[in-house]
Amino acid sequence: MVRRSQGALALAMTAALVTADANAAPRKAASAEAPSVKTQPATAQPAAPPPPPAPMGVFGADMPAAGKLVLSITPVFANLSGIKMGTRTVSNEYIVTTVPFFLNPRQTVRIIPQNIAVATQIVGLNYGVTKDLSVVLTAGMIEKNLNALTFKGTSGILPLGRSLPGTTSLADVTLTGVYRVYQDDVHRIQLSLGFSFPAGSYTATFKDFLLPDGTRRNVRAFYGMQPGTGTFDFLPGVIYAGYLGPWSWGLGYRGRFPLAPNTLGYSWDYLLNYRLTFPLGPTPSGGYRWGDLHEFNGWIGYTWTAGL
Repeated sequence: MVRRSQGALALAMTAALVTADANAAPRKAASAEAPSVKTQPATAQPAAPPPPPAPMGVFGADMPAAGKLVLSITPVFANLSGIKMGTRTVSNEYIVTTVPFFLNPRQTVRIIPQNIAVATQIVGLNYGVTKDLSVVLTAGMIEKNLNALTFKGTSGILPLGRSLPGTTSLADVTLTGVYRVYQDDVHRIQLSLGFSFPAGSYTATFKDFLLPDGTRRNVRAFYGMQPGTGTFDFLPGVIYAGYLGPWSWGLGYRGRFPLAPNTLGYSWDYLLNYRLTFPLGPTPSGGYRWGDLHEFNGWIGYTWTAGL
């Protein structure tokens, strides 16, 4: 009886140990899995959508991502017609009977511009150096066409005929850096700094231009019809833009400041002030730089779908 009891006891202890090992195995496996659950990386949040683009033609508002190159081709067409003195619209007959000719104030103006058409094709390369810095290079062609009415002789209101001259040249080349100085979920501010190089012609001529004496000659094109400036210019600018949901808005400024006179003494700033006082008086002598130019832009946009 004692031997049987000892054998039964040993068998019972062996069964208990096997059962204990079987029950312990799942617990060890569970503890081994715990660290792997804790070290799983959190799911990355989707990147915020890019802001809506600014209107085409607003310089420095849109910047490409780092390492990206954007090619743009921007055609611009403009047409100017009608003549104003101050805020008053005047007729051809009024000018040829009352306004003195700037080269000879004793006679009146005899050639009156009727229409000026301007067409430009500008190619731009915009490269993202970093996420906050881009470099923009622009170049292109510019064409200007004039419709001028010539009156006969040194006085009177008898039209003699028309001239349709034009000028064509490369446009001035610009190189500009754009830097984003501030950005949050709604607002961004970007500064631009660049230079313009005188690639365009500023010595163009009119061919077969009709003069008041009835002859046609090749004459120097008016400075307003010259495709280029002939100056190196400084180009500063600033852009503020924001968006909230489908709405977007912004304000922008860009200036053009000549660094020195050109070789022919063109003077937009000096002549502008002079012409306000003497609309068609004698041209003053001396060398002056082209005038400072200022461009302001403002916009409000609403995006219905991506890209529209």
